[in-house]
Amino acid sequence: MSETDVFARTLLEESKAFLDNAKKSTAKPSIQAHLHASLLLCISSLEAHLHSICEDFLARGDVGVLDRSILEEHEIRLEHGEFVVTSALKMYRLEERFEYIYRRFSGKSLPRTESWWADLKAGLDIRNQIVHPKASLELRYEDVSRTLLAVISGLNSIYRAIYKKRFPAHRLGLDSRLNL
Repeated sequence: MSETDVFARTLLEESKAFLDNAKKSTAKPSIQAHLHASLLLCISSLEAHLHSICEDFLARGDVGVLDRSILEEHEIRLEHGEFVVTSALKMYRLEERFEYIYRRFSGKSLPRTESWWADLKAGLDIRNQIVHPKASLELRYEDVSRTLLAVISGLNSIYRAIYKKRFPAHRLGLDSRLNL
């Protein structure tokens, strides 16, 4: 297991623990703080897990320039008659990167009709409202828990499609191993 895998799993466990703390809290400011932490850690965990998957395929060394560009999130440039991956950052939307990795390495289309996909996209919208605030936003426990379950289900789906095995944390659901 790589350092990225360990960190990604830690972020997921922290997210679940903060969600649990939100459920146990009674004061509104405390509830909101725990929900904010849970949601942001949840999406960070998803990004870290996807990065780990990218590392797996990059380590194989049999990916082309376009794949490498997307997996590393670096720009492509034409130099001396050939395409090369540069060190310049080229970011992709998280859901686009998820879909690309899923399709490219499983050979199948992402099952967009499954409920976790819609819940994941809704959770990403909420995260974006926190990260790029234009107005005050009051989070609801249900929205954050739905996003967390969507991340877990989405990772389970991509693991099954690519690695042909379950995502290890899938069986635990929202239960955290941490007590914060």
